[in-house]
Amino acid sequence: MAWLRVCLLALVGVVKSVDLACTDAEPQSPRDVTPGYTGILATRYEPYGEEERRNFLQANLHFHLGAEHKNDGEYDQAPPAGDLASTVAPGLFCKTDGLSPAEKQPYNFQHCKNVSVGLTYEFHWVFSSGAPGQLADDGSEGELGIADGLGGAFARTVNADVIVRGQVCLIYNNASLDTAAKIEADYADFLTKWRPPPAGQAVKYVGSTTGSSYNDNVCSPAEVNWHVDLKCCKLSAQAFDRTCQAMYDEGLREDLKPKGSRPPVDRRWVADVTFPLQPVCEIPVREGNTN
Repeated sequence: MAWLRVCLLALVGVVKSVDLACTDAEPQSPRDVTPGYTGILATRYEPYGEEERRNFLQANLHFHLGAEHKNDGEYDQAPPAGDLASTVAPGLFCKTDGLSPAEKQPYNFQHCKNVSVGLTYEFHWVFSSGAPGQLADDGSEGELGIADGLGGAFARTVNADVIVRGQVCLIYNNASLDTAAKIEADYADFLTKWRPPPAGQAVKYVGSTTGSSYNDNVCSPAEVNWHVDLKCCKLSAQAFDRTCQAMYDEGLREDLKPKGSRPPVDRRWVADVTFPLQPVCEIPVREGNTN
């Protein structure tokens, strides 16, 4: 079966190398998720939700400098002046005026690379129907099979369905986390689990892969079902570094540092509808219609 794996990897390489004009593309990401924002491209199906995600396997965790998505009043700030600790293209940022002086104190990261307290990062948990992880006998997620990049999402099939959780977090220093046990409790397996948003605080929509290699002219050919938290979360530097340690232990190396951000795409390339991820009611919210 080695020939099949070679063929699949070759096909994935072709998909990654395609320069797709945005005029020929399906709905793109990242996008403005501000309630009421109107996209133009038709959504062909309701995106997968949490029930479907539980049957997928995690293929990757990575993070971007700044938020790729945008939500007015939450993650909508221009990059701050000064050192961003990285040379990649920055996205949008959360406000920092709610941080105390102690929370803004620098932290000596041991595992994460090119990151800093006071900055914003968008974390992406990638789940796939084609990931190489294993399911336990009872159907629950068993052995973790994550790897650098998105290749693992297509390890077993080139046309895998992909779900990505996106959560934007402001990094702060929590000096009270002064023991390994306290850090572990705050970390709360962030490697595999986001900070669960309450009902009505997250949306799902059909979009694409992201990254700074795409823009409003060249678009991604890879479809993604997105789950996006609408709020800025606060993540301690200690838990962030513990996450990178866990990533390293799983064999990740390249994803220990931030990736560049693709700006929110023009509404011409955005899906016309988002759905509540955990709906308060069962009616999807079609953007531009608040009735």
